[in-house]
Amino acid sequence: MQIEKAQLKKVVEKLTERAEDCFERAQAQHEFADLQHVSADKQHASAESLTEKAEDCLERAQAQRESADLQHARADEQHVSAAKLTVLGDALEADAMALNGEMEMIAARTSPPMREPTSAPIPPVTA
Repeated sequence: MQIEKAQLKKVVEKLTERAEDCFERAQAQHEFADLQHVSADKQHASAESLTEKAEDCLERAQAQRESADLQHARADEQHVSAAKLTVLGDALEADAMALNGEMEMIAARTSPPMREPTSAPIPPVTA
């Protein structure tokens, strides 16, 4: 029985040593897990910050798209306005040419006939 007690005592000691080893390993794993939680919290905070920045960038991009669309619309309006001004300019030029032609015809009808040029010099006008 003494031998059995001695053997059981050795088994108990080894089991106790193994249990202590397990406890130490468990403690180390708990500490490592805590570090992982801290790291994960930092990653979450970083991800949140990046998400906010990305959302801000998306909002800015959308605002730029809207601004660009507005600029396109205004440019189209300016093209239409320029085309109207070109048509108006063409019409005014045609009217001016027609009016000038009419004035020349009226002037030709109401002007005295032109004399033949003489070779004698024209006397100066004295006042």
